[in-house]
Amino acid sequence: MPASASLLCRLFFEYYKKSLQTYYIVIIVKIVEVIMNSEIIFYIEESLDGGFEARALGFDIFTDGDTEDELKRNIKDAVHCHFNEKEIPGVIKLHFVRDEALAL
Repeated sequence: MPASASLLCRLFFEYYKKSLQTYYIVIIVKIVEVIMNSEIIFYIEESLDGGFEARALGFDIFTDGDTEDELKRNIKDAVHCHFNEKEIPGVIKLHFVRDEALAL
């Protein structure tokens, strides 16, 4: 094989290898995006006025409810309003935080 053909083959192989690496990086980034967007976590506290207040971690989503059942319905509604159908998380996790004090 002539030297120019050998050089051309090596250049093509290097280009192909870099293209393949870029392709794999794009796939990995997409997988990470899917994993990160597959769930949303709400931080829930008891309200001073009674009921509950909830806020999503990492998103500007806030809601409240007088009961836990009402709060859960409101959270689902708020998530559906915030995201479009392609971006909506598959799982909503609720993290209830209750302050308690013990006397010694």
